[in-house]
Amino acid sequence: MANELFSVANKRQVDEQNIYHQSGLLLNSDLSYLDANMLMMDGSEEVHVRLSSRLVLIDYFTKVSYPDNSIISLANVKYLVLFSDSLSDSPNDMQAKFEFRNAARAVTWSVECTLTAVELALLADFDRDGVVDKTPDQKGEWSWGTKGVGAVLLVNSDRDTAHPSLHFRDRLDRRVNGPMDLADMTPLVVRFSAPQGLDLTHAELRISTSDAAASRMRVFDISQSIPGPLVGPGYAVAQLPAQTGERQLVVEGLDYPDATFSGLITLALVLECAGVTYQGDGVVLRVAPWLALPNTQPVQRLYIAEMRDESNRTTINDIITLAKTAGVELVIVPPKINRDDTWLQDEIEIGYTSRPGKTIPVVLDSPRDRELDDFPEIMLLGPDFGYVTRSSGEPVNSLDSFGNLDCTPPHTGPQGSFPFGRIIFGGSQPDARKGRRMMKTVSDFLYAQQVQYPIELFSDWLTVGHIDEFMSFVPTSDDVGFRLVLASPIVAYQVLETLMANGHGEVLFMPGKRHERSVKDLLADRRLKDQNKKFQDHINNNKSILIREMGLSTSQIIHLPALYFANQGEGRADAYFPGMVNMQVLGKHLAIPKPFGPQVDGQCAFEAEVRRQFEPLGLMCHFIDTYEGYHLRLGEIHCGTNVIRKPFDTPWWHFIPK
Repeated sequence: MANELFSVANKRQVDEQNIYHQSGLLLNSDLSYLDANMLMMDGSEEVHVRLSSRLVLIDYFTKVSYPDNSIISLANVKYLVLFSDSLSDSPNDMQAKFEFRNAARAVTWSVECTLTAVELALLADFDRDGVVDKTPDQKGEWSWGTKGVGAVLLVNSDRDTAHPSLHFRDRLDRRVNGPMDLADMTPLVVRFSAPQGLDLTHAELRISTSDAAASRMRVFDISQSIPGPLVGPGYAVAQLPAQTGERQLVVEGLDYPDATFSGLITLALVLECAGVTYQGDGVVLRVAPWLALPNTQPVQRLYIAEMRDESNRTTINDIITLAKTAGVELVIVPPKINRDDTWLQDEIEIGYTSRPGKTIPVVLDSPRDRELDDFPEIMLLGPDFGYVTRSSGEPVNSLDSFGNLDCTPPHTGPQGSFPFGRIIFGGSQPDARKGRRMMKTVSDFLYAQQVQYPIELFSDWLTVGHIDEFMSFVPTSDDVGFRLVLASPIVAYQVLETLMANGHGEVLFMPGKRHERSVKDLLADRRLKDQNKKFQDHINNNKSILIREMGLSTSQIIHLPALYFANQGEGRADAYFPGMVNMQVLGKHLAIPKPFGPQVDGQCAFEAEVRRQFEPLGLMCHFIDTYEGYHLRLGEIHCGTNVIRKPFDTPWWHFIPK
C-alpha cells in the first residue's frame, strides 16, 4: 500500500471545480484506499472513474474489479484500491481521475492523479519449498497445514566456529560466522524496481519490526563484504539505499517460542521519498519450534557415562555388546566430563528443529545443573547441533530433571491427530495444595512449541518423581506402530502367586542382593502388598489419563512386573527390584534392567513374563545388569543413558494445532 491520497483531512478547494491535483508513486500495484463513508459525508453518492490502460480499480473486500469509465455507487463499496498490472515505462506515465457526484449527478469534487508505478518487494520462501519465491501471492500472513504459507526461521543455536566460551552459541554474537553459520539463516530478498529517470535523490528504503520482535531475531545485509546486522535487539529500524535491483538479506532467530513469544515475527519494508512514506511490503516469519522425539524413532547414537569407581562397568560391558548387536554407535562419556554424575537422561533431552532444507538436532538442557551440566556443551553443541536451556530463579527439584520428560509416538485419538506425538511430563496431583511440579519456566516452554501439546501425569508419588519409573513406549510393526508399557505390581504378584501355586515358594527372589527373600516370604509381606496396592492405583490413574488423551485400547498396553516400597521419609515409592519399564529402546532391541527375579528351571520368572509379551511383537529383550551402578542409586538404564534419534520426515509446519 502507498500513502493515502484521499481523506477528509487533505481535501481542499483548489479552484471553482473543486479539483484536487496530485502526483505520486503507485507502489507495488496498490496506490491507496478510498474511504467511501468519508466521501459520502460530502453528499457524494457515486464516483466516475477514468484510468490509464494499465490501471485497475478493485473493491478491497469483494475483489470486484472496475475498469476504465466505470460509475460506482458509493453505497455498495467501502474501500477501493488502485492497481497497476506493470511497472511504469517512464516517470508520470499513468493517470487516474475520480469524479464524485451527488444524487443530482452534480460533481461535488474530483481528483486527478499523475502516477509512476514502481515495485518494492520483500521476498522469502513463502511456499516452504526451500527456495525464495519471486512472485508470491500471500506474503503478509503465516498459516499452518500442507497448503499453508509463510517463511520459517531457525533459532541459530548451534556453534559453527571455535570460541573460548564453553556456552557460546552463534545466536549470541552480532555477526555471520562463515558459510556454515549463513546456512542456518533464512534468506530474504529486497527487490526494488523503478523506471529510468525517476528522481530518487531523496529516497530511501526502511526495514523495520516491533521492538519486541527485534529482540528475537537479527537481519543481516549479506550484499556487504562484511555483513552487518540491520535489525536486531535494540535496533528495530534500519535504512537501506533506494537502489534498484535485488539486495540479499538473511535472518537468524534468537529465541524459541515461549510463554511471552508466539514465535511469529513481522518485518515491514517501506519507501520514503521526498518526505512521503509509501507502505511497500511485509513478511511474516515463524520461528521453528523445538521438537522432542519418541522411542519409535530410529536411534543414531547412544551415550552412557563411565564412572570413575567403575561401579557401572558391568552395565557398560552389557551396553557395548548390545550396541554392536543393534548396530548403534556408542559414545562413552569419560569421568573428566561426567564428573561422576551418571544420570545422562536427567540432564538433557535431545530433540531437533527444522525449516525447509535444514534440520539439526537440538539438545534441551534441564535446569538440574549438577555435575553433568557441561556435558552437552562439551560433547554435543557444535556445527549443526543446537543447544537451548530454560531455568529461572525458582528452586530446582527432582521433577525438573528430564527422566521426567518423554514424548508419545504419533497417534490419532479423541484429542485429534498428533503426527509428531505429544510431550509428557509429571507433577503433583492437579488439586494438590502442595507437592513437586516441573519448573514453570520449563513447562511454559514445552507448551509454547504448540506441535506436541503436552500431557501432564502424576509422578510426585515417586521419591525421584520421574515418569520413566513407571512408563515407556516401544515400537511395533503393526498398524498401531507402538505399545504403551506400564509398570504393574499386579502382574508381579500374579507371577509370584503362580510360582507359589506350582510349588516354588522357597525359590529366592534377588539372591545375594538387598531385599533377598523367598517367594513365600515376599507374598506374606502384607505391608509391602498394601503399599503396592496404593502405588498401583497411581499407575492406573495415569493409565486412564493416557487412554483418554491418546485413545488407547487395552490391547495397546503392556504391563510389566514391578514392585515398589515406601521410603522411610515421606512415604514416596522406590523400586523394590530393578524397574524393567525404565528401559532404553534401540529400534527392535530393548535394553531392559535385569530384575533378578526367582529362577525356575534356569530362567528368571520376571524375564520370562517380559519375553512373553514383547517377543511376539518382533522385539528383542536384552537384560542389562544395572544393580550396582544404577538401581542402588534410585535409577536404571533409561536414567543413565541418552540417545540421538532420527527426526521425523514430515515437516512440522504441515501440522495444524488446535
